[in-house]
This record gives sequence, structure tokens and C-alpha cells, in this order.
Amino acid sequence: MDTSSKKSKHSLKDDLIGVIKRDRAAMGRVAKNHDYFKIGLAIYALVQSATVFNQWLSLRAANRLMETLGVTPNAFGALDMLKEGLFGFVMGLLLMAIIYYMATKLFKGKEEIDLKGFMTLYCFIISPMALLFIPLVGFLALIWVMILFFVMMDFVFGFGVLKTIIVCIVSLLLWAIAAGPLGTALGVNAGFSTDFSLEL
Repeated sequence: MDTSSKKSKHSLKDDLIGVIKRDRAAMGRVAKNHDYFKIGLAIYALVQSATVFNQWLSLRAANRLMETLGVTPNAFGALDMLKEGLFGFVMGLLLMAIIYYMATKLFKGKEEIDLKGFMTLYCFIISPMALLFIPLVGFLALIWVMILFFVMMDFVFGFGVLKTIIVCIVSLLLWAIAAGPLGTALGVNAGFSTDFSLEL
């Protein structure tokens, strides 16, 4: 049931913090409040920006090392960052949709929350990854997001750890079929490192 039209005593801040704290009641409010969808997309865009920025920092450090070794560094400018960010954003949304449909249609998970609600909650749980570019803090945030993901999959679909892993493997394989060739064609990877080029 969509509760977006009902006035809640819980603020956005309360619900965001609640989700990060693994509060299932907060997860339910977020997933069922479609007013949060655009906010979720904004959070996801922020996380994607942080991810691309972290890639840029890593590449800059690698380039400095290459320069000291006399190797020509890789170029990664503003346009490359924009392409990576936009491609990663779109492909991330696609992955969310694939996970949802694999979980509900193929693996027969609960369907009490619709796709829009799942995507909103997904975006909320990955919010700590906005800190990804901060050394150590980003790593801890990534670990916590992984834990939140398993909690979310149990809350939304009723899946345990093993079934969640299987759903993710199948979803990633299907996602790779689209993301790999498209990323190669566009000259971006968004973190997807497999080379799908046809060159021998």
C-alpha cells in the first residue's frame, strides 16, 4: 500500500537514519512512500558521483606512480568522469530492476513492495557509500552497505543470505550481458572491467 498521501510523524532524516541503522520499520516507510523516490534518485546520484570521484583519485595516484617509473600515465578528464557517472547511473538503475524482477518472478520472493519502492529503498541503503572516497571510512561504509543489502533483501523478498547471493549472481550475469557490450561501445565501464571488445 502506498502511504505517500498519509502524513507521517517520521521525517526524511529519521527514515534515512533508521534505514542505515537496519530499522525495518523505517525500511517499510521508505519503500512504501513514493514521495521518497526522487529523493532516493538524488541520493543515488550523489553516491555515483562519489564513486566516480574515488575512481579519479585512484587513477591519479596510479598515474603518479607510473610517472615515477617513466610510464605514460592514463588520461581521465572531466568528460570521462561525466561519461562514467552517467553510464554508471543508468546501468545501476537497470541492475536494480533486474534484481527486483529476478527476485519476484524467477525466485518467487514476496511482492508486497513494488519496483519503485524497492529502488527507493535500495538508493537509501547505499547512502553511506557517498563517503567512499575517504580512506578507511569509505571501506567501512562499503562493508556496512553490504550488510544493509542482505537485511533489505530479507525484508523486501524474505530471502536469506544464500538465496540473496544466488539472486545477485543471476542478476549480475544478465546485467553484464547489457552493460559489458554497451560500455565497450561507449568507451566506459562504470566499474565493470571485463573486456567485451572483439579485437584479437
